[in-house]
Amino acid sequence: MFDFDGTLVHSNEIKARGFYEVVSGVEDAQEALVAILARPDAGDRSAVFAALAADLSRRHGRDYDHRDWVGAYTQRCEVAIVAAPEIEGAGAALRALREAGIACYLNSATPEEPLAAIVARRGDLGSFRGCYGAPANKVENLERIATLENLVREEIVMVGDGQADLDAALAFGCQFVGVGLDLSRFVTAPERLLPDLCGLTGVILASSSRPDAN
Repeated sequence: MFDFDGTLVHSNEIKARGFYEVVSGVEDAQEALVAILARPDAGDRSAVFAALAADLSRRHGRDYDHRDWVGAYTQRCEVAIVAAPEIEGAGAALRALREAGIACYLNSATPEEPLAAIVARRGDLGSFRGCYGAPANKVENLERIATLENLVREEIVMVGDGQADLDAALAFGCQFVGVGLDLSRFVTAPERLLPDLCGLTGVILASSSRPDAN
């Protein structure tokens, strides 16, 4: 199970910057966004822009439709992420895992429809057996895949670049492999952390052959 942004594609900065770009001409929006995005429970794009609309409504005494911002953000991010470079080794790792008979799934906090559209438009990452995102959370997606594939939890590996991915793996009870050297994205450093995806196939195959993984 792969997270998408920052795990397979260099897109974390695109998504973070996109919030500010969408409302660049709206009075007080930049300042309000800083505070909203700093919250640990800020939520997804819809929740962020809903909170922004509520904040600005209190400040200015007028209504804002956050759905327009959500649509603009989704469109802007899709265009940029389709063109963004992959994390080094991503395409090769996915091909090697599929050739080894290992099912590959996406498990992202991105809404499922735009996530599927981005993956389909990119093409370079190949096909996944399933593509799962919001509104289900990552633990729910892990549970769904375990049922579909008839797997025990120890047979699943979650691959991700941040604490939310590690938390999902811990809550579900599966293995975890971290990607990237930005430890600020983790509150708790993962036991296995790769700089990129070039060495992932060997790690996954070693994990699947361990006695305690069966």
